[in-house]
Amino acid sequence: MNDDKDKILILMGLQDQFHSVVELAKLLVKGIVNLTIQEYDEQVLSIMKAYKVAKNNLIRLGFSEIYSSLPNPPIESKIGYMDRDKALGILYQLITGGRAGYAAIKTILYRQTIPEELGFREELETIENIDPDIYKNLDRAFLEAEHGHYLASGLISARVVDYIVSKFKGKNIDEKIDYLKSSGLIDKERKDEIREFTFTAKKLVILFLTTSKFILLPMTP
Repeated sequence: MNDDKDKILILMGLQDQFHSVVELAKLLVKGIVNLTIQEYDEQVLSIMKAYKVAKNNLIRLGFSEIYSSLPNPPIESKIGYMDRDKALGILYQLITGGRAGYAAIKTILYRQTIPEELGFREELETIENIDPDIYKNLDRAFLEAEHGHYLASGLISARVVDYIVSKFKGKNIDEKIDYLKSSGLIDKERKDEIREFTFTAKKLVILFLTTSKFILLPMTP
């Protein structure tokens, strides 16, 4: 069982590698117009190396079929002069490959024999197109919990809660609770539940503020 858990941790790390490739490539696509040839050339090659490392790790883990299905970036020695169009072409290829690698590992992780303890997968899928950031964070939180990493799951979940609470009107938790009551989202007559909700919300916000540096998936309000 420990071997299975170790493999899952390695796969999750590899998934993060593919995710980083995608995010870095997307950032460079947006900012390439402001960079010199030397600047974007170095960054493209750096991201390409990271992608190759992640892809080669699939072979080491025994996933040769996935490795073969992912696009191969050009060989560095054959790239030659890299104008912006060529650089963008490589970046889009890396984004495609990174997303495919991420999705493939996600499927593998879902097929592991460790039981799902939360059972919210179907509900989670319904919000993927509504708020991708919340979906990604909750997806990772569920995955951590399913594999027994309850602290990591709690930290990521706390960030989601803080993000959602920040959308309610009010400068602090008490004002936000008043807003929810006035909006009819909380029953004013259920005072015990309101007190419990307020106490829990404050604890979650404190948890997020004191541990947010450990959360890996960025979410911007």
